[in-house]
Amino acid sequence: MSLEYGRVVSIDYYAGGVSSAPSIPGAIIGGVAGAVLGNQIGGGSGRDAATVLGAVGGAAVGSQVGRGATAAQPTYRVTVQTDQGTMRYYDVGATGDLRVGDRVRVENGVIYRS
Repeated sequence: MSLEYGRVVSIDYYAGGVSSAPSIPGAIIGGVAGAVLGNQIGGGSGRDAATVLGAVGGAAVGSQVGRGATAAQPTYRVTVQTDQGTMRYYDVGATGDLRVGDRVRVENGVIYRS
């Protein structure tokens, strides 16, 4: 069990979320779909090239589409300075009654007013 005490230093709101990571499932699905479509073009070595280009293009598009889907939820980034002086960052969907300056207990990644 992880337990720390500290004080809320800042609360920042991100309307589109804070995740900028590409979507791995989106990239996989896009890559497979692009390869299938690319394989339908041409013949011989041209077909092979179209399959590879379709897979790469589909993966790139799929990762961006997936990124947009995961970033739709608003997020609050709560910055807590622990009693030991370490800054911790927590991304949460709602802050409840937390305010800057509040004394908090962080137990297993969950923030509680103390």
